[in-house]
Amino acid sequence: ECADCTGSGNVSVTFQVDMSQQTVSSNGVHIAGSFNNFSPAATPMTLSAPGIYSVTVSVDPNVQFFYKFINGNDFTGVESVPFACGVDDGFGGFNRTYTSTSSSVTLNEVCFGDCVDCIVGVDELAGSAPVLFPNPADGYLRIRPNAAGTAVACVFDSSGREVARIPGF
Repeated sequence: ECADCTGSGNVSVTFQVDMSQQTVSSNGVHIAGSFNNFSPAATPMTLSAPGIYSVTVSVDPNVQFFYKFINGNDFTGVESVPFACGVDDGFGGFNRTYTSTSSSVTLNEVCFGDCVDCIVGVDELAGSAPVLFPNPADGYLRIRPNAAGTAVACVFDSSGREVARIPGF
């Protein structure tokens, strides 16, 4: 051939998803991606730590692939991947993406439907800048304090009306 040989499935990639903020389907947690023809039931994940599901798949090295986590074994439980960490899936949503290297890897865990790991306690937030998201918000608002642990004292809507008072952390 004129192209480099890529081998066949000789790099291991371990995926991890935090389901601690979800009610896990009785059909379990799965991953669907370009490495399994986006089959929603083909690759089940196993509980590897409290709330954390993982699976290791074998892929070709130096190949970009796309994937989503699924709560269950069909696309009714597919996560909504945020724009910030996804690429257009061609169906009005987004896929996660990763480009394999020549080495095996364990990807950082992410919260189901989010770009980062789940926030479970104030102690995890030390060292971060204050963040409010989503912005604008409709129905819920997540607040992450700054490194000093100072929280927003009041939340106002777009008309300037106070809608919530948050105690310090």
